[in-house]
Amino acid sequence: MSLLSPEESPPLTAHFNVFGVPECYYHVKLQVGSTKMNLVLDTGSSNTAVISDHCKSMNCTFVQEPHLSVNPEALINEVSARYGNAKSKASWHGYATSQMVKLRQNKSFFSRIDVITGSDRFFLPGCPQNQGLWGLAYPGLQTQPQDAEYLDHGISKETLFDSARNQLDMPDSFSFQLCPLSSVDPVAAHGFDIISSNENFDNSLVTASSSDDREELEGIGASICPKHHMGHFWLGGYPSRFVQSSITWVPLVNSHYYEVSMDGFFVNNQVVEMDDNLDTQRTIVDTGTNDIILSTENLNQFLNALWKSNVITFDQSFISPEYERAFWMDNAQLTVPSSSVKLNTSTTVSVSLGGQMISIPLENLIKVNRVMEETRSSWINISWTGLSDGGNTNMAGTVLGNTLMRGKTTVWDRGGRRLGFADVDPLTCCQTSSGNDVDRLLSSLPAIDKPIRYKTSSGLSNTDVMLLDQSSSPVSVGSRFVCVLFMGLVVIACLGGLIHGALLAWKRFHVKPKNELFRRQLDIGERQPVIKIDLPLPFNEGAYKSNDDHNIVKDEEKQEREEKDYEII
Repeated sequence: MSLLSPEESPPLTAHFNVFGVPECYYHVKLQVGSTKMNLVLDTGSSNTAVISDHCKSMNCTFVQEPHLSVNPEALINEVSARYGNAKSKASWHGYATSQMVKLRQNKSFFSRIDVITGSDRFFLPGCPQNQGLWGLAYPGLQTQPQDAEYLDHGISKETLFDSARNQLDMPDSFSFQLCPLSSVDPVAAHGFDIISSNENFDNSLVTASSSDDREELEGIGASICPKHHMGHFWLGGYPSRFVQSSITWVPLVNSHYYEVSMDGFFVNNQVVEMDDNLDTQRTIVDTGTNDIILSTENLNQFLNALWKSNVITFDQSFISPEYERAFWMDNAQLTVPSSSVKLNTSTTVSVSLGGQMISIPLENLIKVNRVMEETRSSWINISWTGLSDGGNTNMAGTVLGNTLMRGKTTVWDRGGRRLGFADVDPLTCCQTSSGNDVDRLLSSLPAIDKPIRYKTSSGLSNTDVMLLDQSSSPVSVGSRFVCVLFMGLVVIACLGGLIHGALLAWKRFHVKPKNELFRRQLDIGERQPVIKIDLPLPFNEGAYKSNDDHNIVKDEEKQEREEKDYEII
């Protein structure tokens, strides 16, 4: 029999375009029921929650429509969630419901969707486009309603991603790609290029605008990427043509958050001295957080290291040491002539996770914008960005947000318990994509008890063949054979031990016929006694046991004539 074309389709993959701005996080458009909604991707939580038409809180009034329409009869299972750190907190309350979710063309599934009926600082006034949250962390973080029997599909404890994976046979992995700043924000990229090209300070600063400056501003082109496009989100794995550099893999150390082991930060390959609490609680990788969040002390140490590295040099004839200190330690935005600032592009910043170095692009840490005033067109606003103070040293570890992931493809191989980081090519990131582009499936072993149907070459009826997809597993055929053989030997050994133990128990406790016992007694009588008891033993019901087949022999002279056995216990 030869195997021809399989009748089953390959594992499901899907793709979403990523939209948004750093201040408002990054979202995808997902169809819930008949409503397409903008959901922020959040690997730091597990609940998928959307605004409903029953939300009357002030915090819900500025969220753009449509809001999810929900039948009041479905609002019976209350649920809530809280978010935040030591400095900012938000929450929502609502109801857990079951909704049909459309993943791609002709691919839908049922999932638990929490509908928000009230919120406190959950929705941001400056980000009305965000209509909800897609929680991508493990199910253990998902808050549960009081009654878990409300769903018709038994998925109350599953996350949206797990429901899609289980119902549509999707591999247990996803990838998040954020395009570099230079691809999506040409104005910021232009300002960044200005201070990067400064080699020597020019003391003859021009405060009035010139025709060259105006032409330069007008000549700033549009974004390389399509309007509002910020990246890609793939389910099931990642496409190799969008990941053109090698992937650095970091092991996960926790199955609730996407927690990694933090070794430290490095500036110009020199470790930044920080408190021991850098990784004491946890370090998580979170798409729902914009910045890298550190404790107050560790943030100050990191900023001080950047300051001393001379990554930015100010012209001392225009920028006093006091202003320079305020720039670094007080996060002051300086409005200065562009020629008075120089960026050292050879400076390197990185973080070590699980022994692997992951780079942080300088454009994710330094924000430069041209002053759009005719009288000061040669001036810039400059500040550092992408870092946040999470509070005192008792905060819950370190959060690595989009400051780390911008300009990278980050791969969540959940089945392999690892995260992958790869640098992004700016032009490739702006190209269109689809789920069909995903050609690197991760954690996609099919169930071994599920037959895959193939046709036989003889034209006979189809035959069910148990088969594992070799291309989807990192384990070789030989290794699998050895593992199966070893497991078989273990099972056989266990069965042999059980059978042997059963035989011993049967021989020990089974009551034998009298003639068998008599023959055994004759055999024993021919041997020399091991222990001889001369003194009579006191009567004790706990020490003696007699039955029809076992009696105490009182007269040694009758031992050879009587066909009785005795036992002393």
